[in-house]
Amino acid sequence: MQRHKVARRRFFSDGVWGGKRKALAAALAWRDQQIDPLGVYAHELWLRNLKRRNNSPGLPGVGRYRGNVRADGARSPDFWLASWIDGHGVSRKRKFSVKRWGERGAKQKAIEVRDREVREAVAVRTERS
Repeated sequence: MQRHKVARRRFFSDGVWGGKRKALAAALAWRDQQIDPLGVYAHELWLRNLKRRNNSPGLPGVGRYRGNVRADGARSPDFWLASWIDGHGVSRKRKFSVKRWGERGAKQKAIEVRDREVREAVAVRTERS
């Protein structure tokens, strides 16, 4: 069993437990004892906030983007984007304009929204299981 990059092991010998089925039942009982409901929530939250190798800003699901050049030659404003997967498995995104909120404000709003929405999504997923 592995949680947060820490492995826990225990060996259940057929000879000690009196056969394959009894050893398997004991192993499953041990695993279930190690995983508590709060632990499932914490693990899911940890997984969703894990920094990936290709993430340069260091904030999973939050990034700064330049606005697109429109047909008239003007450029739309730069923005910070918060992205997450909701409790039903659907990808969600929300933009925060640098022009409207300022650089720090837009970044902070994106971080706050993603954090709140990820926590809500994880709560929905762990309630169902």
